[in-house]
Amino acid sequence: MNIGLVGYFTYGNYGDELFIKVYQEVFPECQLTVLPDIHGKPIYDPDLIAQQDCIIIGGGDLVIPYAFASLYWDSILLTKPVYIIGVGVPTWGGYSKDVVLAMRGFFQHENVKIITARDPKSRDWIIRQLQPKVPVVFYPDIASAMTFERKAHHGLKLGLILRAHQNIEYSNLHRFLSRALSFGYDINNIVLGVDDVSRDDVLAAKQLDFPFSKLIIKETIDELTDEIAECDLIVSQKFHACVVAFMMGIPCISLSKSDKFVAFFEFFNKEIFLSLANDPSLPQRLIHPMYEIDVNQIKRIKTHAREGLVYARNAMYGESP
Repeated sequence: MNIGLVGYFTYGNYGDELFIKVYQEVFPECQLTVLPDIHGKPIYDPDLIAQQDCIIIGGGDLVIPYAFASLYWDSILLTKPVYIIGVGVPTWGGYSKDVVLAMRGFFQHENVKIITARDPKSRDWIIRQLQPKVPVVFYPDIASAMTFERKAHHGLKLGLILRAHQNIEYSNLHRFLSRALSFGYDINNIVLGVDDVSRDDVLAAKQLDFPFSKLIIKETIDELTDEIAECDLIVSQKFHACVVAFMMGIPCISLSKSDKFVAFFEFFNKEIFLSLANDPSLPQRLIHPMYEIDVNQIKRIKTHAREGLVYARNAMYGESP
């Protein structure tokens, strides 16, 4: 089977590249092709679309209520069976009626075969606003279906992940990091991306200007996962750093309160550790020792995420979803 993959792929963003790894594991017998093949341009080659047996769209926050993302919802994709997998709805940016109506037309098309959302609020929003003709079901972010293992190391390590294009007043973050130093943490300032994303995020990491941190730049997604695996605490503006850390049993403090962070932290009852880099109370989120994560909850989330991928696979191969 030839499967076309549609998402924010090939730019080097950590979480999105993990999604490709998930699909490679779930469909080892299939030929997977990232679409479009013109890097950086939402232009689809009809001949390449024609070669696909079906299209997967997702995961990630692709259902954007305030800006129509033509890369994901181009009508040419509907010439093939479409499987929308692991998508989220970022509601923080507002709502456009025209955008929602345009997405509704896509989601209601007869060639949309399944829709899975990565959190219950995204599921409910899609049902309410887009009114698709197929059921919308929730499974945790598909990256949480992967197997991650922690790595042995000496001392305490804190992994800090910042992202480009964020307006940060660094004084509170510096206070937080000074507190971490007092507890004995080594601070790794990890650039959590490769290729295009890395070039932007390196600048963000360097703007931290905290003299007791070590800048970590890697060339592959696997190397970045290994960096997370050596940490005892992750503090991140990037969502999938927290997903991977939680699934390894590593406590996290978020530097974002966007929908996807809130939903995932709620799975572990750790909402109190949702914060912002500019929050004056950020240093108080660091406790010593940090909290532990329920191993049984990790297993439940992983199992549930894998069930979602089985659901998608069965649907593609003609079994009842």
